[in-house]
Amino acid sequence: LEENITDTHNETNLTLLKESKKEISKEAFKDDNSLIECLEEEIVTKVKVSILSAEGDEILYISPTGIATASGTSEDPLDSINSALAKFSGEGSHTIKVMDGTYTSMDNSIVNTDLDNLNIVADTDANPIFNFAYSFSSPLYWIFSGNNIYLEGLKFSNIRGSYNLNINGGYYYHSVLRFVNASNVLVENCAMDMVGPYKFNLTNSDNVSFKNCSFSNSTSSYYMFASENSNFTIEDSNLTNISTSSIINSTFKLINNTFSNNNVSNLFTTRDSSAEIINNTVKDSYFSGSYGFFQITDEIETNISFVGNNFTNITGRYNLIYSYSNQHVPRNILIANNSFTDVSEGINAEYANLTVENNTFKNMSSSSNNYPTVYSHYGNISFKNNNFTDSSSLISVSSSNGTIENNNFLNNVPNYTGIIYSYSSNLN
Repeated sequence: LEENITDTHNETNLTLLKESKKEISKEAFKDDNSLIECLEEEIVTKVKVSILSAEGDEILYISPTGIATASGTSEDPLDSINSALAKFSGEGSHTIKVMDGTYTSMDNSIVNTDLDNLNIVADTDANPIFNFAYSFSSPLYWIFSGNNIYLEGLKFSNIRGSYNLNINGGYYYHSVLRFVNASNVLVENCAMDMVGPYKFNLTNSDNVSFKNCSFSNSTSSYYMFASENSNFTIEDSNLTNISTSSIINSTFKLINNTFSNNNVSNLFTTRDSSAEIINNTVKDSYFSGSYGFFQITDEIETNISFVGNNFTNITGRYNLIYSYSNQHVPRNILIANNSFTDVSEGINAEYANLTVENNTFKNMSSSSNNYPTVYSHYGNISFKNNNFTDSSSLISVSSSNGTIENNNFLNNVPNYTGIIYSYSSNLN
């Protein structure tokens, strides 16, 4: 089997196979034209193989101690991302192996490429760090406009920079990573710590994924993730003490992440976007503004679902999840199979079709102004099969139509009206 792989595919794929002791999903090989299933020590390894010929594949090494005129081998590495990009042709796949050490060279600061099939990955057992703490005016700004982009094993730390950055005569907001008209992007096993304004920017990009990454200690209130006309996923990642994000006319998923120690006005603000928020943990946070974890503002009908999440030890001023439309356009919001424990903020849905089913609410308390745990205003609500216990908050339905049935209310002592408050509504 290995001989067949050697005959038909490049050495990189063979190395991946030999070294594999776990599932490999190198998204650099995005084309599903061939899928090889190999059995090694009873471990099934799936390797996505590029259809590009072995002759077209290029691998170059960079090192903090490298030089721009080097050949790019591991024994004679280049000095920067840009030096490696300058050596690549337009054919085949292109891999930059980033060797161990801390990178501060300005040639690693600003990268702008539309190259397809590009992999920038940490070398074996390496821990490369891009750190620009030495200069406030030197940002890290990597722009990718190609297809099939893979970044793996990189750390970005102490990134400052300007809000307006002049690149080739054009001014841009500073970002760590920006994807413009890009597709099939995977950022995996990367860490971002103490990063300044506009961290990750997506524009007109498709299938962008951040997986098993760490995002921590934003040094600016400007956007952690800014997405417009794009679709992306954040999965299996830790997000601690981060800034807010702005999602416009996009589709995105948050899957199996941990959000902790976040203290901002609102963590995610969406406009005219659909989202799936699945199996996340949101904990130990204080949301200082009116909109908490998630703010939904739409002028078109959208679908937002929160399924299987765990919210615990969260305080704030008003709302954990807030939905509002100036155009009175209904959106569909599903809150299902979640756990809310020790939370003093609520779910506020205006002009929405709100479904709240099979959740557990425990020790819920009213935030300021006696805001309820669940509030439906000028919409439709279905509140079914929930457990609501040991709480001082309430369910409020105003100018809405709805059904409340098959719920378990136990040991609740609401501090404002009753456990269910209805005003000008048709409620069953």
